[in-house]
Amino acid sequence: MIVPFNAAGRKPPFYFIHGLIGLMPLGQFLATNLGEDQPLQVLHAEGMDGRADARFPRTALEMAELYADQIQQTGPSGPIVVGGMCKGALAAIEVAQALRNRGADIRAVILADPPAQAGRSASPGFSKHLEDPNFIAHLGKRVRAQLEIHAGFPYNTMPFDMNDAGSLDMAVRAGVRCMSALDIHMPKPYAGDVMAIMTPQRAPGFFQPNMYWMSSLADLRLTQVVPCNHLELFQSARHELVRALQYLLSQAFSERPAPDRNTLPDTHAFGDLDTFEPSRDMPITELFRKKARRLLGER
Repeated sequence: MIVPFNAAGRKPPFYFIHGLIGLMPLGQFLATNLGEDQPLQVLHAEGMDGRADARFPRTALEMAELYADQIQQTGPSGPIVVGGMCKGALAAIEVAQALRNRGADIRAVILADPPAQAGRSASPGFSKHLEDPNFIAHLGKRVRAQLEIHAGFPYNTMPFDMNDAGSLDMAVRAGVRCMSALDIHMPKPYAGDVMAIMTPQRAPGFFQPNMYWMSSLADLRLTQVVPCNHLELFQSARHELVRALQYLLSQAFSERPAPDRNTLPDTHAFGDLDTFEPSRDMPITELFRKKARRLLGER
């Protein structure tokens, strides 16, 4: 489900997809801080609004096709940018690919601190667990707890009434379906432009050559490294997310040469964190670990 903000804005629209449990609670906060000229469409998992007639996708690919349908129904007439937070980055890649297959102009995909590992290839038994009612009930408790935490933050906007037991139950079901689909999904390689917002803790894994992202993204153009951890990026340090999004959105339509696959992409950072510049004598992952240790030691 899509919730629109700043519909009268003149800039190309930005479609920002939820995280692992299907909730995108920062819609109003991002819309206010990105500015009224930036159209923003946030995507929650289908059913997260508590509707009893929600259609629950069974897989991440079904989810991507559904979101692509919903994005096209908003009627964008020109280029757009698609983004995803945390594991929603996996959905963002698939949504962008689905739209590209339909002829849409996707100028960039913005990944907001995705996990280093896509899917659960190290846990082949996870799919079988999804058939276990007890395991599903366990996931439901996790989703419900997370929804309650998000509802407690005054800057978050919930798409359903937390005081309505029926709506909350439907939102939990939507979150479980979303978590089940994203947790086991491994996207295919993506050929379009990609930009990333990374925290120091996740950056080393993201840039590992043998992990999904570096082996599957043809054009990682730009990376913003923010001085906070993953949870802070979407909570207490959410203004860092805004600053990074503002910069990447401004760069999405600039012409840049293709990156050298043997080096990091054009990488910037905020606050006290230096620009990351790999050297021949220091592997990329060790460079990020050193920077992360220094940053966290100063905080």
